[in-house]
Amino acid sequence: MKKTRNESPGHQAEKDRIEALCRDPRAAVYVEYRNADLVVVDIPTVTTVAIEVESTPRNVLRNIRRNLKNGCHGVLVVSRDERFFEQISRTIARHLTSTERTKVRLVKSGDIYALTIQDFIQTIISNPKRKKKNEHHKSERH
Repeated sequence: MKKTRNESPGHQAEKDRIEALCRDPRAAVYVEYRNADLVVVDIPTVTTVAIEVESTPRNVLRNIRRNLKNGCHGVLVVSRDERFFEQISRTIARHLTSTERTKVRLVKSGDIYALTIQDFIQTIISNPKRKKKNEHHKSERH
């Protein structure tokens, strides 16, 4: 995969590793799509999850909110640095609304694997607050 933006080799390597974990016949994976590091689309349900690789808490809120605003159903935040995991966790807890927090999962880099990604997608799918596009349009017409 080609390097994008001004990313460190470590950040790029982590994205490559996660992209490889996301390869699945039921999923489409897009790199650097709409400013997200990765976007995974669960094809059967058309559920979209952005994956953001974060080294510090500096841009985490902006990235989460941008991905949700761009239509992603959830955001998986991968903390590359153990030192910043707790800071990122506190930032999310303090500054996101409860509704936003239900759409976000934070994991440590060493703890991410394919099951985590699929598990998170299933959590998003089963969220009763998640309206499918067709249901939303039907309710607007009546």
